[in-house]
Amino acid sequence: MYTQCPHCQTLFRISAEQLTVAAGMARCCQCKSVFNAEENLRELPSTSTETKETTLAESSHAPPPTETKIEEQNDGLEVEPDYYASGGVSQMIDLLEGELPSEHFLVPEKKETPLVDNVEHKNNFVLEDIADEPLDELESVLISEPDELSITNDPAEITATGQQTDTPYPGVQFIEPRKPLAGMLWGLGAIGLLLILGLQLIWQFRSEAIHYDSGRQLLSVMCQALNCTPPQRRDLSRIEIEHRDLRLHPEHPQARSLQLNMINNASFKQPYPQLQLSLFNDAGKLLATRLFEPSEYLPGGISAKSPMPRFRLIEVMMELVDPGEEVTGFKFDFL
Repeated sequence: MYTQCPHCQTLFRISAEQLTVAAGMARCCQCKSVFNAEENLRELPSTSTETKETTLAESSHAPPPTETKIEEQNDGLEVEPDYYASGGVSQMIDLLEGELPSEHFLVPEKKETPLVDNVEHKNNFVLEDIADEPLDELESVLISEPDELSITNDPAEITATGQQTDTPYPGVQFIEPRKPLAGMLWGLGAIGLLLILGLQLIWQFRSEAIHYDSGRQLLSVMCQALNCTPPQRRDLSRIEIEHRDLRLHPEHPQARSLQLNMINNASFKQPYPQLQLSLFNDAGKLLATRLFEPSEYLPGGISAKSPMPRFRLIEVMMELVDPGEEVTGFKFDFL
């Protein structure tokens, strides 16, 4: 069984086992083109009966050629051709004996294709074109010829024209991975931005964050680093009024006396609140309002900057100008 390169017309011997290993894909040793050996199967070119008889008659007068065993190389990667496109038919008949060893193919799939019965010959041979060369000379040429037919199993090495290329994917740009140091810097920068955003949110809602232990700790750390005073914890709903009274002053008829007792029932100390006094008439209409700071209503001996102690009664006494007889009601609010 023989196969012929469709590019340079070189003829090679091949076995059926080689065709079934890798779908018969092989590279020609002459033109380095890759072709399908299974699709290019050939038979020996037949000659007419008259030509055969003439050849036998001539060979009967010639001395019998010495039979020499042709050694075939089988290194698993390279094989040798038995016939070149520039040779003759007699060379092909003498050399096409045995099987072609090879084992590396391109596609690991088995594909069976019927043998081609019709033999196509690109060159027309005549008897005068046959060169009579000694057999031993042909043997030396075949044995000394290296790297004739190479078979590869790497599709990336084959281009559309059958030539090898240095780059398996031409036109593709490979981007080098980023260095680990750059990734670490980006990660640290992102973490820093998240921390800054979190601290800004905590400071924006510091009045609410101060009620939580974690919020108070963060605010304390921030103020230590920024040299500021953290806000104090406050809960005005825990300050209750025990007693309140608004009456005419016993000594000054144009004044009124205000008395207020309040206590801090919270579990923590908190700043003294602002005290707002509202006056109403019989119809519930607001007639006047006034806001008192802690320094204005606290009795002597108590500093307005000190925190309001827990569960301690605070007595407030103030003298106010009489707003008039229309005032019949009043109200205290803590701000």
